Amino acid sequence: MKKVSILWFSKAENTYKVFSLKKFQTYALITLHFFIYTALIFLICFSIYQNIGLRRTLHKINVLNSQLNQMNATLREKNLKIASLQKQISNKDKKIANIQDKLNITQTQLNQIKKMEVKIRKFLGLEDESIPSGKFSHQGGFEFKKSNNNTTNMDPSELSLFLNNDKSPNDLINYSKDLEESFSQLVDYLKKRQNKIRHMPSILPVEGKEFWISCGFGWRINPFTQQREFHAAIDIAGAWKTPIVAPADGVVIKVAKSKLLGNYIKIRHTRHITTLYGHLYKPLVKKGEKVKRWQVIGLMGNTGHSTGTHVHYKVEVDGKAVNPLNYIYDQRLKKLALR
Repeated sequence: MKKVSILWFSKAENTYKVFSLKKFQTYALITLHFFIYTALIFLICFSIYQNIGLRRTLHKINVLNSQLNQMNATLREKNLKIASLQKQISNKDKKIANIQDKLNITQTQLNQIKKMEVKIRKFLGLEDESIPSGKFSHQGGFEFKKSNNNTTNMDPSELSLFLNNDKSPNDLINYSKDLEESFSQLVDYLKKRQNKIRHMPSILPVEGKEFWISCGFGWRINPFTQQREFHAAIDIAGAWKTPIVAPADGVVIKVAKSKLLGNYIKIRHTRHITTLYGHLYKPLVKKGEKVKRWQVIGLMGNTGHSTGTHVHYKVEVDGKAVNPLNYIYDQRLKKLALR
């Protein structure tokens, strides 16, 4: 076959057309159609395969989206729990801080109480020169009951170390119980010596609130002579006519006036102890009169050698002047400032 003839009929009534193709053209045309149909079939199959793969991918995406939504829901739930726990922690931290503040206040109060207890023991002559064995020493005639936490038998300086060493509340409770027992022993002792204690100076000899210590016990420069001298008393300044009270029971042994002290009063409390009150505006007691603790005995003034309204308060033991602060256990004393 050298060539192929193709008849082409456009319409029935028209004449046909004849196309002649050579042999290689015929093969080329057949081959072209074969490749076109093969390519078409391949594209169809590939499209079907891609469509199946796409459906599988979409299914996987839907599954993953579902899992992601579940995880987001779980995450939100966890976040809510975390927020709730954080709030609880914050509330507990506030409670702990509040408890710690109260504990610090309690520690400070116990420190003050312990110092007062030691001071009272010294005042009553209950000191024990022997030092108990152990880490802490106790200043007093009675011994604390020993506890398992070794918090007993402390003096005030050691108590400060104890309070700053992050001790547990149980340690503080044990210490407070020991302190309570010690004070109970003191109370029993005081009841037995009640009469003697009534005659022992122990309070500030001033009534009211507006007063302060203007000059302490010890060496000073005399405001009049500008010479160094020993001031054998304390000066408590305040308002004009501030009431002056007896610091303990006693008998007035002198009511007089001098150039140095102005109007003054002297009271004997025991066979060994006397007190004196100088620069008074006016004495309100007479010689030989018995007075009680807190009884008003005079009014603060500015008589004698004085640079301002105050009372010159002096304590003598067997005729020798001692620091009056050692005979003042009034809580108001810690609020006073030396001006």
